[in-house]
Amino acid sequence: MVRTRRSDSSTADALLARLITLTARKEDFITECVAGVLQSDGRAAADYWRVLGAVLPASIRSKGITRIDTQCRLGNGSARCDLVIRAGSERIGVEHKLEAPQGRDQLQKYLGLPRCELTRVALVAADYQIVSRRVLAAARYLRPSTRQDHFLWADFYPVIQRAANRGNQIAAATRGLFDRLGLQPAHHLIGELRTRDGERRLRLDSRLRKAWEPLLQSLRQQWEYVRSSVRKDRRSEIYITSGSSSVLLRVWLDPFSNPGSLRIRLRTDTKTKRDLLLSRLESTRTAMPYGRYLVWRPEARTTYAQQFPWSVEIRIAWRALLARSNHRTMPRALKRLVLGIIDAASGAA
Repeated sequence: MVRTRRSDSSTADALLARLITLTARKEDFITECVAGVLQSDGRAAADYWRVLGAVLPASIRSKGITRIDTQCRLGNGSARCDLVIRAGSERIGVEHKLEAPQGRDQLQKYLGLPRCELTRVALVAADYQIVSRRVLAAARYLRPSTRQDHFLWADFYPVIQRAANRGNQIAAATRGLFDRLGLQPAHHLIGELRTRDGERRLRLDSRLRKAWEPLLQSLRQQWEYVRSSVRKDRRSEIYITSGSSSVLLRVWLDPFSNPGSLRIRLRTDTKTKRDLLLSRLESTRTAMPYGRYLVWRPEARTTYAQQFPWSVEIRIAWRALLARSNHRTMPRALKRLVLGIIDAASGAA
């Protein structure tokens, strides 16, 4: 559940942040927010089209958006696409993902629809996701100008931000929601995680590994098992298991699957302990390092074989965490944040 500071509770973006927690259809919620911006601001719609259609031929890009529909039933009702953009003869279906993974063959099913329903298909996600080779090879699949597998919400953050700066109130609230969900562009200290520049990848890899090392050294003094696979891609993970707490049994960090935020998962073995983790976080928020910027929510019990099936997911936007950091001080910020969360959840704070 998203928690906000009381002083922020009356703002429009705080309202959206509360409302999005009340529905299981979070992708639909953010779809309607973004569509509202595009429908209310023609310049925002034009900016959005420039990002979405950047790789299309000039003759197509020159056509402006004429219609924006949400929650569209397609294929005689067998499929529902989050957003359909019409520009000239183009009908582009945009599938949105926030927390959920792709459905089984979901993009392939959209690509199989007749052109009179969809001419092209695009995917926008919060985190980096794997897109099948079959979809990537499809001529009707629309990719970013970076030639990465799919778009990110962060790609459209500047569109929302410019509309907000022009005084669009829907955009201002939506930008605030993006901020609270950690959907901003990559922080300059983290770098663009999707780069295909081999030399730059190696530089980033080395720097980011060094940034996490002071934290790992501290954790190895307190926990029996600390495993790190930090590298410059979405498979980077840090696992921490077997510490002194009988409630907090595992900590999992996902440093780079999202360009805008750091994800931390606190795991335990019973719902009672999971609820205790939440209670401890709530009671120590004001004293916790970066506590005002943390967003957490209880996760449903995992259905697959898992030693610690109950968890709390915590996110913090890189912009908030590294606001006062540079390359030299970033390791200190990472260490302070993670150790503070662990102390709070363990009951040591």
